[in-house]
Amino acid sequence: MQLPMSVLGYVVNMFNPLNYDIALDLPDDFPSHELETNTYTYTEDGSDRVQRGFTYRCRLIGILRRKYVSNQDEYHASARMVTQRVARLNGWVLVRILGFDKYKRLLVELVDFVSGTSFNTELRANKHLYTEYA
Repeated sequence: MQLPMSVLGYVVNMFNPLNYDIALDLPDDFPSHELETNTYTYTEDGSDRVQRGFTYRCRLIGILRRKYVSNQDEYHASARMVTQRVARLNGWVLVRILGFDKYKRLLVELVDFVSGTSFNTELRANKHLYTEYA
């Protein structure tokens, strides 16, 4: 296993614009036993059979939310922008895995595979809400 690596992922849950549960098809040699994971159930269209899925907790790399945001409407607007983009992609995103953090989350860059736009770059552009870190 070598980082960085890019895989197609399905966003199952968005906690906020920086934290996600994403279903990923990772290679067998990926150290997934050391990561924060979750299971979920779903049914495919036209089927009554309930299936189980497996997600990894992911955190956008290089971005922090500012502690004191005076305009909460701006923050909610940024969350809506991300939610709408994920919805337009039917939940599918390109996930660049760049590392891990101490909370056992994958540190990732999410990319709109249609336009090639990085979610990370778009959020970092809003300096009132987010700040960049190395």
